[in-house]
Amino acid sequence: MLSQSIKDSLDHRCFVLAVFVDFEDAFDKSPLILVTLPSFKQSEILCYWPSFFPNIFIDDLPGITSDGPTNAALFADDLAIWCCASKEQLELNTVLNKSLERLEVWCLENNMTINLGKTTSQYFILNRQPFTANFAYRDTFLQHNDVSSYLGCIFDNKLKWTKRVEHVILKAWKRFPILKRLAGAK
Repeated sequence: MLSQSIKDSLDHRCFVLAVFVDFEDAFDKSPLILVTLPSFKQSEILCYWPSFFPNIFIDDLPGITSDGPTNAALFADDLAIWCCASKEQLELNTVLNKSLERLEVWCLENNMTINLGKTTSQYFILNRQPFTANFAYRDTFLQHNDVSSYLGCIFDNKLKWTKRVEHVILKAWKRFPILKRLAGAK
């Protein structure tokens, strides 16, 4: 969904700005699940909570993207928020800053913490137009990257797969000696 939305926006010559949010200690917040999920039977939750706690706990987060051009993708304790615009880069900053303000309120209400060291912003565009993102979360500016990772997928500014392929090759070369030992080869 995220990569397709970015690709579609780039195909239409739009700017895309994304924030990749990482929640700190999301799995340690398990007592809150019983408070936030009154519609589920507590016995069901207690049986399955390790596998579905993060997915359900952040299920009400799409409400932070209630202002039209903003989208969100959720999985476990990872959140991506992005928006697209055809002309104004400043508009993207404004819209995403409003979403970050709503995220801050949600975090305070749900006793969640954002890991600011792993939360980044990224700008996607096909031309070479310079862009400066100024996102603040609780008066701390988020770092801006040219390459980000979300759910194991690596995104560069032009949505090419070069960085992803390089990453996979590097991982394979690191595991190659283990395969050689297992095969008994030198």
